[in-house]
Amino acid sequence: MSEQVIEQLNQRFAVPGQLAFATRNGGVTVAEIHNAHADAAVVLHGAQPLVFQPHGHAPVLWVSEHAVYTPGKAIRGGIPIC
Repeated sequence: MSEQVIEQLNQRFAVPGQLAFATRNGGVTVAEIHNAHADAAVVLHGAQPLVFQPHGHAPVLWVSEHAVYTPGKAIRGGIPIC
C-alpha cells in the first residue's frame, strides 16, 4: 500500500495514541493498536494478528520468525481471525 493510502487511513480512522496504520515487514499494511492493557499489530489483509502483548508481560501471540510477508497474500505462520 502506498504512503498516500496509509496517510488517508490515518486521517480517516486513526485515534491518536491508540490506533495508527503503518507499513511493516516487506510492505504489509498493519493497524497498530495501543491501549491501557496491551499493544497489538494486525495485518489489514485477512485481519491477521502479528503480535499481542499485555503490558508488563511477554507477548502471548506472535508470528513465526520464518513468516513470509508479501503484500496481498496470507502470512505463513500467523493466526487467521477472519
